[in-house]
Amino acid sequence: MKDAWLLLNREKSRFYTKENSLSGPMFIKAGLLSVSSDSSTKVTSRRCISPPWSRWRISWDVTGGLLLLHDFVALPIAVFQPPPTPFGFAMEWLSAVFWTLNIVASMTVGFTRNGVTVMDFPEILKNYLRTWCIPDVALVLLDWLSLALPAEQSMDESTEFLRLVRLLRIIRILRLVRMLKLRTLMANFHDLINSEYWSLVANMSQIVTFMLGINHLVACGFYGLTEITQASEETSWVSHFGFEGTSWSYRYATALHWSITQFTPAAMEVHPTNMPERSYSIAVVIFAMVGFSSLVGGITSILTQLRGLSQEKAKELWKLRRYMRLKHVKADLNVRIQRYVEHAWNERQMNLSIGSVKFVELLSEPLRDELLCAVDMPTMVVHPLFSFLQKEQEVTLRRLVTHAIQHKFLARGDIHFYSAEVATHAYFTVSGNQTYTQHPPRVAVAVAVEIDRNQQWVGEQVLWANDWVHLGSFQAVSESDMMALDPAEVAKALSSNPPAWNAVAGYAQEFTMWLNSQHTNELSDILSAEDLSYVFDELKKRNSPITGKEKP
Repeated sequence: MKDAWLLLNREKSRFYTKENSLSGPMFIKAGLLSVSSDSSTKVTSRRCISPPWSRWRISWDVTGGLLLLHDFVALPIAVFQPPPTPFGFAMEWLSAVFWTLNIVASMTVGFTRNGVTVMDFPEILKNYLRTWCIPDVALVLLDWLSLALPAEQSMDESTEFLRLVRLLRIIRILRLVRMLKLRTLMANFHDLINSEYWSLVANMSQIVTFMLGINHLVACGFYGLTEITQASEETSWVSHFGFEGTSWSYRYATALHWSITQFTPAAMEVHPTNMPERSYSIAVVIFAMVGFSSLVGGITSILTQLRGLSQEKAKELWKLRRYMRLKHVKADLNVRIQRYVEHAWNERQMNLSIGSVKFVELLSEPLRDELLCAVDMPTMVVHPLFSFLQKEQEVTLRRLVTHAIQHKFLARGDIHFYSAEVATHAYFTVSGNQTYTQHPPRVAVAVAVEIDRNQQWVGEQVLWANDWVHLGSFQAVSESDMMALDPAEVAKALSSNPPAWNAVAGYAQEFTMWLNSQHTNELSDILSAEDLSYVFDELKKRNSPITGKEKP
């Protein structure tokens, strides 16, 4: 079997000789180790710093978001003086403890500045001191002071201290300043949604929740005015309409009903009865004219987009069915095509292609290559060679991923290649299920073997040897996405980096020697790391950098 890689390597030998071995892979390896040693102090200091997207930080932020939502409901509703409950008492303590610990936690998480994640502790501390430190400390002190105050039910109504306690309870509303932190949490939540349809549904739900939250605040403020009117001995809407003897929950429901009527054309029997309430109503109506109209417009726009998505899909499916009916397409093929189109449409909604994201065009070429590498490399690192390149030759690997990879999409039942066909690409499975079958006379009985995408790949031989022909057929059992590597582009990407070229050429030499040593009946297009154990054993004897060993 002819070894194309060895021939190309001899042509490239002028880039890497023993006399110029300082530019080789061993020197790069040593350089990496020396940098790691010099920067050990920084690495040690960053062990306690976690990135903003780490699991524990996301869990911490979600917990904080739930506490903020509780505060948003419970703090304004305190104007109705609901009776204390064990749940409310426990939530007050939990909130105080959480936000106290959050001051320390905020100093141990990185932040993004100018598109770069900063993980340096002094910079994190400076940023926290400039932003949330003072509000956090002040609000935590207010939390603990509120917990230290005695219950209002145990105090005399005529004491001045009771009025001070109630004032401090009202000042607790400042804790809602923390609601500004929900913006980051909501942005992270939207990042988890892959479907355009569900993203629009989430946006609409967010708008509706925001409207209900505004009505909740307006209702509590409308009832809170009764405290002012009681001090001035004016008649409030509560006393005028006979709500003084009702439960706090009924008074809240009435105030919420009134609040909703200010944002809609509906009406109710409750209305302002004094000047503060009348002024408050006017301000609410003015806000509703602007704010409510904007929110309704947002909901209308989202509903229009949702309807457009459904209509576009139905229209295109109708055109496809009409075309196949006019062309008298067979029923079984018709069904296969429609099934695949449905799958492909749903996949397109769930997984955007890089070509459909306009902002990717704004990225620099290295940053775009890094993005493509981050997307495609998790599929390829099942192969030890590409795992090595990811760790030691990342720039070269980015170039390889950018120029040498294509995605092949297969419908259920598609046969991608047949036995005895000339191989053109190597394949890694991104998604879906496939089978590989060798037929007589190579084997006595044809048996379909399912490919394990976490351990196996197909057709690697074409990367390192000329004139390789497939030894079996490859069929998709379900809709599949295959990653195809072009041999010529792989060689071109590696040739620009002599250290990477020489390391991979050593692997290619051992691979072809192993391939030639195999009996014909033992050969297959499917390979795994276990199949190549002999190759890597030989590379270890040669102290190849691919195996993680260095020359003495």
